[in-house]
Amino acid sequence: KTINSVFGERHEAPTIHINPNDASSRDIENGQRVSVFNAGGRLSLVAHVTDETQPGVVVVSKGFWSRSFGEDGMSLNSLIPRGVEPLAGGACFNDAKVRVVGF
Repeated sequence: KTINSVFGERHEAPTIHINPNDASSRDIENGQRVSVFNAGGRLSLVAHVTDETQPGVVVVSKGFWSRSFGEDGMSLNSLIPRGVEPLAGGACFNDAKVRVVGF
């Protein structure tokens, strides 16, 4: 269920970490289910409100391969941009623009 066997015992869905100011402006509370989406897809995750996340940025921990988080079996990878970054021609795994709204 994860990219690394070290985390193999983790079976819960990943959370999305969001800054308190960003959460407040969207009426999102800690532990609330939120919709995370862009043109690639839509996922339902649980919000973890924390000041350890920079304003304007949301974070989902690396390593979840489960396909049960989104509509039609989509995974976190569905939110990754389809293009390649210009420097080395690789995927943009760490830079996906998304919107986050509460249910």
